[in-house]
Amino acid sequence: MESHYTATGLVVNRAGNKVLLVLHKKLQLWLPAGGHVEEGELPHNAAIREVFEETGVPALIMNASTHLDLHSGSEIQIPAPRFVLHEFIPAYKDKAEHMHYDFIYHMQAECDECLVNEHEVESVQWFGLEQLLSCKTNEATRKMYSILLHGSD
Repeated sequence: MESHYTATGLVVNRAGNKVLLVLHKKLQLWLPAGGHVEEGELPHNAAIREVFEETGVPALIMNASTHLDLHSGSEIQIPAPRFVLHEFIPAYKDKAEHMHYDFIYHMQAECDECLVNEHEVESVQWFGLEQLLSCKTNEATRKMYSILLHGSD
């Protein structure tokens, strides 16, 4: 089965009490913004780009990885994803079923204003934890955001 690399941004507002979700056109689920990593693109840059393209929200990676302090110039450290998922993607229209290796980054919004890119998503909205627990989403989204907001699922 074919596999693709994707990157997702788990975006939290500056106050740390709301999460940013997009209404996915195909799945009709509220999900974090994300998409395919382009040829030659680093996964963390893809997450930043996808969040901005889909929501209009500039966001920063909240990097929790240990800093290696590299000096050789031939190696650089890139931000580590907070989560990595292997996701089954069902067939849709002319696209066969396939798998995603999804690099998922904890991100903080630089502003709270959203813009809907109608070519990418149906809607964009900030959700409090109670709204997140009751909206139409998937288990992984609920658990990942619960961990980011409260350290537990």
